[in-house]
Amino acid sequence: MPLRKVAEEYNVSKSTLHRNVEAKKKDPQKRLVPNYTHRQVFTADEERELAKYMLECSDMFYGLSPKQARELAYEMAVENNKKMPESWIENKAAGKEWLIHFMERNTTLSLRFPEATSLARA
Repeated sequence: MPLRKVAEEYNVSKSTLHRNVEAKKKDPQKRLVPNYTHRQVFTADEERELAKYMLECSDMFYGLSPKQARELAYEMAVENNKKMPESWIENKAAGKEWLIHFMERNTTLSLRFPEATSLARA
């Protein structure tokens, strides 16, 4: 979350907050580590299963577009009764940011717009 938003939310001066954050960064005894797991929709195992399914689709010459991958993630979240952001429910698809980070965590995946395979190549 940007410092400016945090400062506004907690009614603290942005300069004071920045100064304190920088002081904490310089202290070797303290580490600032992001904690993404509290907002994560899927567990690591579930993400591996989703990535595996996407690879299987690709192997069967049915690659998924980014939009289809986001819709698949939403459907998986609904089927598994996962707590998800409101935007997923409104759009009936996972967010673009989620997909970007999912792709970063699963580097073996490559989502492109699928093209028809010619009979000569099939």
